[in-house]
Amino acid sequence: MSVISTVQGIVLKKIEYGDTSHIITLYTKQHGKLSAIIKGSRSSKSKMGNKVDVMNLVEIVLYRKQSREVQVISQVELLNPFSKIKEDLDKLKYATGMLELLLFLIPEDDVNERLFVGTVKALEKIDESEVPPINVFAKYLIFIIKETGYEIQLQYCTECNADLRKSDSFAFKPDQGILCSQCKNLYDFAEQIGKEHFDLLNCLNTKNYCVKFKRKTVEQIIGLLEKYLIYHIPEFKGIKSFHYY
Repeated sequence: MSVISTVQGIVLKKIEYGDTSHIITLYTKQHGKLSAIIKGSRSSKSKMGNKVDVMNLVEIVLYRKQSREVQVISQVELLNPFSKIKEDLDKLKYATGMLELLLFLIPEDDVNERLFVGTVKALEKIDESEVPPINVFAKYLIFIIKETGYEIQLQYCTECNADLRKSDSFAFKPDQGILCSQCKNLYDFAEQIGKEHFDLLNCLNTKNYCVKFKRKTVEQIIGLLEKYLIYHIPEFKGIKSFHYY
């Protein structure tokens, strides 16, 4: 028996199905990530097809059945299309990267209201504010790493447990995290980083968007965090959408 509910979700993926329908992947507030079909949405008479474009925040009427892999949507209301993001390539690059993280890192039916709300706020920040989208993405990347259970230790060296605040240079080891100045040369493959990188990581872990840091430093931290995720989640191969912008 299907349970009917009203659900808020962010459209992560949209594909054509059959002659008249779409199947979409949503990250929802109430049910986590799920796939659902919208029958007849490709018809010229349908008012739902354009409402479920990728990145749109929508409210849907969902017919959900636990034993069914693809659920059924009967109604769609568009809450926010994030129009300014779609008009700006730099905004689009980093917002798309956020959706890709949700698509590949979050398992089906894993409900996390905090992650849903945080994702909506990050998209709104990119859409509406003058904060560089790369900074919003870097902050979101720290956030989703924490929410998926892979939080990086920023207080103590992962090798010797020394207080990292007393170091002036560091290294980043993808399987562990941050090494202090005494341990940074123990591993050839650990990447050397400076105090500005360490300060940025700590800044991103607060409510600050860390706009005082150079874009190059932010890019380097995103690259290190991406390697960290690739190591801990082997099926994740990196943020592919970045190569399209």
